[in-house]
Amino acid sequence: MKSSLKLVISLLVLLSIGLTSGNLFAKEKVHVWKFVLDWPDNDITCQILAPKIADWVEKESNGRLVLKVYTGGTLVPAVQSFDNLRAGTFQLLHTAGAYHGGKVPVANPAFVLPMGPRSSDDFWRLYTDYGVREIVSNEYKKQGIKFLAPTPWSGLNVLSKKPIKTLEDFKGLKIRTAGLQAKLFQAVGASPVFVPGGELYLALQQGVVDAATWANAGIDGLKLGEVTDYMVCGYPSPPGSSISAGSGVILANNKAYKSLPADLQLIVERCANRFGRYSSMIYRDFDNHFFSGGDKARGMETMGLSKEETTKLRQIAIEQIWPDVSQKDEASAAYIKKVEALLRDQGVL
Repeated sequence: MKSSLKLVISLLVLLSIGLTSGNLFAKEKVHVWKFVLDWPDNDITCQILAPKIADWVEKESNGRLVLKVYTGGTLVPAVQSFDNLRAGTFQLLHTAGAYHGGKVPVANPAFVLPMGPRSSDDFWRLYTDYGVREIVSNEYKKQGIKFLAPTPWSGLNVLSKKPIKTLEDFKGLKIRTAGLQAKLFQAVGASPVFVPGGELYLALQQGVVDAATWANAGIDGLKLGEVTDYMVCGYPSPPGSSISAGSGVILANNKAYKSLPADLQLIVERCANRFGRYSSMIYRDFDNHFFSGGDKARGMETMGLSKEETTKLRQIAIEQIWPDVSQKDEASAAYIKKVEALLRDQGVL
């Protein structure tokens, strides 16, 4: 009898605690985040990578954090995505610095510094060994944005309908490009044009542009290999120097990030960095395949600028583009110095 009474009392105490706290028997809150990607839905990032991170986050959080994926233009145009992330319209964004470099100046060179970083490996070294993560993170923090991870692409070369063997061949070329790349190609006589990624295939097919810069894997994802004949690289190629290499970024609304429990914050950061590494691997694998006969299988030709022409192009970038970038703000100047240090260590400068 006494034991039964003790059991009843214990159950009443537990029920009282549960009713008081309101948490003992309640299910844990499920956080649903909108994840926007500034790329067409047939881009490799949307097709392969976005579903991966959504799956990782949901599994690691035991369903407590769910990512709803929206591809380019579904919610907002790419040029408006950064402002909408700041406003909290959605919580997570995969984008490129060229879309918001006017608001975060260092985002432009961190996306593409012409003739600077030459591969995804270069970017990872900058972020892990040369202190670039801190520089970039601090600038986004000023905007109420949590910088989570870079997503370096391997090559970001020129896909062209016309052969390009020397800098002279750029003269008069209508090239779809963005950010600081546009300034570099303009400096060698090309005519930069901006075309949204979703319209790029038609622009090349119809002759609106003669060439374009996009992550190399766009040859398959966006089917750009159907409307271009050449992949134009810098020296040495392959492997080695791209004319440009670029990196996207994964960003979160800082208020939304801070509202998550600490363990979910860690999961978001861990999965974002895993996304970045996995992204680099996917794009690097594409390049390795393409430069080992994949170009010919697609009816394309890899065309490399000579060592002399590549050196000229880098000198134009260093003398005409980089100084303007350094003058934008202290963070951009610091980024340039880190890139210079990396290239000196590699014997490029």
